[in-house]
Amino acid sequence: MNKNTEKIRFHISLGLSLLFVAIMWISKLFEITANMSFAEFGVYPLSFSGLKGLLFSPFIHGDLKHLFSNTLPFLILLTGLFFFYPKERFSILAIIWFLSGFVLWLIGRKSFHIGASGLIYAFASFHFFSGVLSKRKEFIALSLIVVFLYGGLIWGMFPGGDEKISWEAHLAGFAVGAFISLFFYPKDLLLKQKVQLFDNKVNFNYFYDFKNCIALQGNHFNYNNKSNKKSSNYQILTNENFNFNYPADISGFEYNSSM
Repeated sequence: MNKNTEKIRFHISLGLSLLFVAIMWISKLFEITANMSFAEFGVYPLSFSGLKGLLFSPFIHGDLKHLFSNTLPFLILLTGLFFFYPKERFSILAIIWFLSGFVLWLIGRKSFHIGASGLIYAFASFHFFSGVLSKRKEFIALSLIVVFLYGGLIWGMFPGGDEKISWEAHLAGFAVGAFISLFFYPKDLLLKQKVQLFDNKVNFNYFYDFKNCIALQGNHFNYNNKSNKKSSNYQILTNENFNFNYPADISGFEYNSSM
């Protein structure tokens, strides 16, 4: 990916994230100017009418301090989600958004739960565990930055603090983010593994790209060369577990034998 493509994708990701943040701020400013509250649109656990909060509660905040504290972490993490997952971003967002709200609806106290902090915990957890599973350091770094900015991220998932803080929303979001990461973490890096291929005469090393079926280093397989046919059986030697059903050995491949 060239720099121009990355730049365009970042701008799109940031723009989409700013749209969500703008809705939060417009909602709060409207509440203030109209002297009203949207708290009843939050998640109210185990109540059928409280299910509407699954959609609306992240846009609603108790006061400006609440909104200020959520704005920057939400913006950073959502931008990261949109940037690193351009094809699956809306699917991941929708699943995390509604599933974390539903878990909160199941376990929360009998009160209206509002605010985007549950989603912040979900995004941070998702990025962190995606980074661990895919070995992508930038994902882990993004989560650690938010931990630094947000402060008390871990302790916010447990009761015993401010009763006005929905630790249930934080816990639900963190659990959902970790769970979803099992299905959506980037697997591209795991498709390229260092393997050793050998025949009866010559041993040689390859970096083999299983996704595109091409050799990345050393001699390459030639599937179309009919004039110099030579086929051998090759065994893949690797300690890695692949996520796809590739065979334990590759047989019958033709290759250029000029070594």
